[in-house]
Amino acid sequence: MTNAVTRKSSTLCNGKSLQMAKHLISSNATIKAIKTGDLRSRLNDGDGLCLLLFVKGGSHSWRFDYTFDGRRKSLSFGTYPDTTLSLARKKADEARQQVRSGLDPSDLRKVAKKASERRRDDDRRADEGLPLVGSFEEVAREWYEKNAPGWAATHSEKIIRRLERDVFPWIGKKPVGAIRPADLLELLRRVESRGAIETTHRVQQNCGQVFRYAVATSRAESDPSRDLRGALTPWKPQHYATLTEPRGVGRLLRDIESHEGSFATKCAMKLAPMLRAARRAPQSRVERDRSRQGRVAHSRREDERQGHAHRAPGKTGRAHARGVEATDGPQRLGLSGRAHEWRANEQEHDQRCAASPRL
Repeated sequence: MTNAVTRKSSTLCNGKSLQMAKHLISSNATIKAIKTGDLRSRLNDGDGLCLLLFVKGGSHSWRFDYTFDGRRKSLSFGTYPDTTLSLARKKADEARQQVRSGLDPSDLRKVAKKASERRRDDDRRADEGLPLVGSFEEVAREWYEKNAPGWAATHSEKIIRRLERDVFPWIGKKPVGAIRPADLLELLRRVESRGAIETTHRVQQNCGQVFRYAVATSRAESDPSRDLRGALTPWKPQHYATLTEPRGVGRLLRDIESHEGSFATKCAMKLAPMLRAARRAPQSRVERDRSRQGRVAHSRREDERQGHAHRAPGKTGRAHARGVEATDGPQRLGLSGRAHEWRANEQEHDQRCAASPRL
């Protein structure tokens, strides 16, 4: 059905029809001449525009009637004299043109009203220091509030500080669903230009988490950070060399003692050198005997699995071994190949532990 104001017969506010009747009210003086007690309820200006008399506390109200998609609709143009006759006619002409273009003036007015309310709300939130509704900053802070209770205090503090320093000043006010990969890449290149390669990748990771949360809450269509793979300088973690000099170890212990981090971290750092020293310390005779017994038992099980007879070395075998040439091999000594191997490894281990400096 064609959307247009009725042309052949313009329906007026009183339900009567006139052929293309317009501008039936002669002037503003006609309206001013209306006195209290006038029996008329309206003045028709033609083509859908009329003035309702003595409404809203005694004022006169402009109304425009039109047809859209076969449905009768009305618009209010304000009250007289705030809206004069000429201004009411101008608004009616604009509404007629919108109908001819296939647009519903009522829907357009609702959209404009929501936009105006949103602008006022944005101004209010800006004055109060709050992020704009639907902006990246609002979604990021909402994501942070939901996840921060499950993080360590130091970790959550790093994340929000990273967002506030490197992200919010640049894309914080933009609608989260309108941010493009190019916008995010420009932000990351700005961080990368400082030489903070690791921070750049962490910022990208945090932004991706925010965008995925926005997608899950129907505030964005996709995550633009996933399209930036390969666009940034690769980052590789750097490993520090082991301290071998006693002076370096002493300096490390002093730095650990003066560390001002969390209690748990400081305790772990103090414990690490002790555990390393215990691992490198030479074994006592009892410990070596226990270790030897375990290796003999393992060797016995291995020989039985391979179908060889296991011969444990005894006093006779050891005494005989001292008088036999080394070229006779482990079988002539009464030792299996594995027993000979673990004995050589044990000697090498004892020599290495004796040569290593103690902390």
